Amino acid sequence: SLMGFSKITVCTNISDGEKCLLEAEKQNEPYTICFLSFGASQEMNIPSACTSTTFCSVLPESKSIRINNPRITERLCKPFKRESFIHLCKKICGEDKTSGSQIKTQNQIEESASGLHVLVAEDHPMNRLLLKSMLEKLGAIVHLAENGEEAVSTALAEKNINIIFMDIQMPVKNGIDATAELRSKNYNGIIIACTANTDKADYDAYMEIGINDILPKPFKRDDVNRLLKKWENILLSPDVEKLLSWKRITNEANSLWNIEDFLDTTGNDKKLALTLVKDYLVQTEKHLVTLQEELSKSDCDFELLERLAHLLMGSSSAISATGLFEQAKLMEDAAREKNKSLTEAHRVSFFIDFVHFQKLTEIWETML
Repeated sequence: SLMGFSKITVCTNISDGEKCLLEAEKQNEPYTICFLSFGASQEMNIPSACTSTTFCSVLPESKSIRINNPRITERLCKPFKRESFIHLCKKICGEDKTSGSQIKTQNQIEESASGLHVLVAEDHPMNRLLLKSMLEKLGAIVHLAENGEEAVSTALAEKNINIIFMDIQMPVKNGIDATAELRSKNYNGIIIACTANTDKADYDAYMEIGINDILPKPFKRDDVNRLLKKWENILLSPDVEKLLSWKRITNEANSLWNIEDFLDTTGNDKKLALTLVKDYLVQTEKHLVTLQEELSKSDCDFELLERLAHLLMGSSSAISATGLFEQAKLMEDAAREKNKSLTEAHRVSFFIDFVHFQKLTEIWETML
């Protein structure tokens, strides 16, 4: 396991949980941490013998919920975040946050762009030299262009260029026009705009023409490294042809699914991520069938509809499917108000988004 725990047990009901805790105490091998669902936190009779175990309540999105059981001293809020989880485990285990394997050495950081071919398209010689130096220290093989026209010709001629840092304001051809031309000629690598502009409306316009991300000026090494790490799953794909342009991955994903956040939650464990997504797809299809059947009844069970919508909220949140989470929340609110027509409308909206999500995951899976 991530934290080095030698024994991990999963219980699906309170009774089994109590038995496991008592059995562990009898064997003189008590659990270090016991995570309890919100319901179990309210109902479980924590055995008095379990004095060595720290109990943590897993709470819904709201952090203001009060836990009345004094034996529960920690809390973990949904959606789970890897960093928060590790911090909590280290706190309970009494480990220094900066100790052990979590410390990155300078050499480890400098390997983040190892083997990548990067094009720097920047007309200002000082900025060009600075970015080139940063990228080379991070392990990249750097190509240079002084204007948008050179950027296009270099990117198309050098077939191994994975990523382009594209200045927006350049002579001969600006970064916007250069990006549009590259996308029209099927360049499927990552394009990152280099700009001092902080206007979100302009950012959105950049994305529409095929730019994947933004590197703010003045350049900072941490920002460059962060962007390279963010896009590494795509950049290191075995087939450059499988690298997805903005409209196929970033634009669609941002409205439905925060892939970066999801991979962070799974610790970049691709096998785990794929398993979670496949489980989500199967369970969601079942819930949608049940929702449709129940809504077709003249006397539908609104408590069941609310419960199903809540399950969809929880599972969507767990895999960072933010768009689907929002639709499920609207469905839950409508069911709670016993508004059948509105519940059905949100079910249909969720279903349409879910179909798009299925297609998106098919593309995503080819990148793993």
